[in-house]
Amino acid sequence: MATEDRVALFIDVDNLWLSTLNAGLPFQLGAVMEGARQQGTVAFARAYADWSTNRRLVPDFHRYAIEMIELWTGVGNKNTADIQLALDALEIVLGARPPDTVVIVSGDRDFVPLVQKLRRYGVRVAGIGIEGAISGVLQRACDEFIAYDRLLPAEPPVSATAVEARESPVHAYVLLARAVSLAVQHGGVATGPLALQLMQELDSSFSLGRYGLSLDDLLTEAERAGWVRSEPGPGGQRTLVPLRSTVGAGSEVAETSLGADLRFDTPAEAADAYRAILVQKRVPLVRWDQRQQLVQGLWQEFERAGERGLSFAMMAEILTEFARSKGLNVPLQALQKLTYTLNIAKCLSRDGRTPEFVREPDMLNDYFRLVVDASAALERMHRTYLTGILHERPSTPLIPDAVALLLFNAADEEATQRAEKLIDEVQRGRGVSFSAGDGRLPTIGQRARITFQPAEMFPRLRNAVVELRRTGRATTGAAVHEHLKSTDPAFVLSEMGLKFKDLAVQAQQAGYVRIIEHAGSDFELEPGSLGNGEGHS
Repeated sequence: MATEDRVALFIDVDNLWLSTLNAGLPFQLGAVMEGARQQGTVAFARAYADWSTNRRLVPDFHRYAIEMIELWTGVGNKNTADIQLALDALEIVLGARPPDTVVIVSGDRDFVPLVQKLRRYGVRVAGIGIEGAISGVLQRACDEFIAYDRLLPAEPPVSATAVEARESPVHAYVLLARAVSLAVQHGGVATGPLALQLMQELDSSFSLGRYGLSLDDLLTEAERAGWVRSEPGPGGQRTLVPLRSTVGAGSEVAETSLGADLRFDTPAEAADAYRAILVQKRVPLVRWDQRQQLVQGLWQEFERAGERGLSFAMMAEILTEFARSKGLNVPLQALQKLTYTLNIAKCLSRDGRTPEFVREPDMLNDYFRLVVDASAALERMHRTYLTGILHERPSTPLIPDAVALLLFNAADEEATQRAEKLIDEVQRGRGVSFSAGDGRLPTIGQRARITFQPAEMFPRLRNAVVELRRTGRATTGAAVHEHLKSTDPAFVLSEMGLKFKDLAVQAQQAGYVRIIEHAGSDFELEPGSLGNGEGHS
């Protein structure tokens, strides 16, 4: 095809996105543009999607200057994209200067009448789609059909070492169960591709390649393991239903994976459990190599900003642009959580001298300066992640090899030593110690013996009061005590040598709750004003 030919490009984003997910292929807009350029010069390009549910794709479309048409499709209304795309294609072909070739990126047979109409107007039509997901009728209707798969750059062969290094799929099952629950709770139809998209939103580091699975393999294995059930759905796709019980209102991580008696057979399984706890707290953990690059890049911008400093809005914008320029596939939510972690870890300061955690910063008008270098900031962030895990589930044994895998994506001697140091710092700082019974850190297969200080229970006491009030239940001392015993296996007063009223008094003195005395022996609890910034909450 002559390079001087003018090409109009129309992209059905949902069809391409879902097809790549089903096929286990990466979504690469550059491959689509390469296919279109094979037809000539791209003079017009439009993409059709509900961009509110495809936000992570927006930067790619900006990069290639493709006009994005917003479609508020909703469930069961996919024809909106088909109709709008067809109307626009006919309008440009019937205009004063029609294109020589129209390229339609979709495998949907609903576009067959459009293709036939365009060809009757004397316009050449090329299609781009994924082999195995292309309608045969559409493929035959086009003058040429280009396989998206063949436009992707060749990948190097997977080595035997890489195959052996693939991770346990436990975290993938946990994440899938949570994604399916979220989709169902919001009135959606939990198909495999939608669940996979939600999994990647919940955990930016998630990749099927880490587990050596295709999407179909994951769904089959998760169903066999009892995490989800699949049913026949629209368009031949499987519809998923969560099976495992959930933990608390609004938290869909399976209880059986994060129960009180946490035992692991391998470091990878323990790391998956830690990661699942962070996902439960809506803290997607950016991979170590990317985390390093992002923090170092942000610190360089702080140095350029000088005494004025940066606001949180500016930090998020800088990280977004930096990730885009370096080709890092990190969702916006993960970048925003990274800045929040820097705040919790007290890496920043408004006066440039005193490290501080600002509970509700003004995102636009509060300016911060550095108080630590990038290396120290990363260490503080790591302690914050571990503190958040223990804050959420105090009985979790922190295993050095597993923490090394979680934070550094490696379990060599150097990474494990760094993990041991972090574990020691975090546990000493929280007043809770974990041992295997002889003062050593626990290893795989061992159950940690837990010793709590009363302060460890103050946040959990306050959270119980808040939960009971939120659901309209009584918050008497007896009711709160019973609620804690039934919902929190780690809450064992005998290990602290206290009565419940003694604990409540200490929590009141620390500002976590307020005691209202009643006639008789019982009392009522209200939430206090204190909630320190330690760990993700």
